[in-house]
Amino acid sequence: INGIAYDLASSAPTTIAGNSRLNLLWKELRSLEANYLITEATKISFITEEANQIQARKCILRGINSYNCPEFFYLEKVQERLNKYNITKSPSMQNLIDVIIMLCMQSADVKNLRINRYKPSRESWYNSNYSWYCIGYAKNKGERSILDKFPFLLKDKNGNTNVAPLNQFLSRYRITSYILRKIGADHASRVHGGRNNSHRQYLWQLACRHKIGHALSVEHYG
Repeated sequence: INGIAYDLASSAPTTIAGNSRLNLLWKELRSLEANYLITEATKISFITEEANQIQARKCILRGINSYNCPEFFYLEKVQERLNKYNITKSPSMQNLIDVIIMLCMQSADVKNLRINRYKPSRESWYNSNYSWYCIGYAKNKGERSILDKFPFLLKDKNGNTNVAPLNQFLSRYRITSYILRKIGADHASRVHGGRNNSHRQYLWQLACRHKIGHALSVEHYG
């Protein structure tokens, strides 16, 4: 029974959907007055715990920022994809989106995107489990841009950057490029351990560089 329940949950598209299937199976067996040991065998604790954590995180994100973060863009999944990214090759649209999230970038800034490898100046600032300090992008006025700009980043006569291809790519997740920066800021506030809602909001603003002077921009970058 436990194996059948596990296969049922594992075949679901998401962890939450898998846990819902287990709950429905448990209720159905209860309604049929199945043996207690049989109904208990349908419970898979690690799936339930993971589903509860995901739902709690979604609840927090909806409450604070009024949007639902797709599971595909959770911090762990973004980090996993970036760790596999080969910077010697041209980035895909997904690579670009993951970098935007981790840097809390405005999508219009990706025209100046560049990726660097370097060692941290102070080891205490660096945690090998995170990708925050491994990548960066040029945004200083007058700095030379990369030669090959992404072709879709064109500006109209009003100076608005065309990010329609980004939004089209993200439509499958029911978000727009505007949300990517918020997702990254939420990840940053969680990673750096906000003690309460006020502190988390402060960290969120730091990640978006809303509370940073020019002299501190490098210190708090990422």
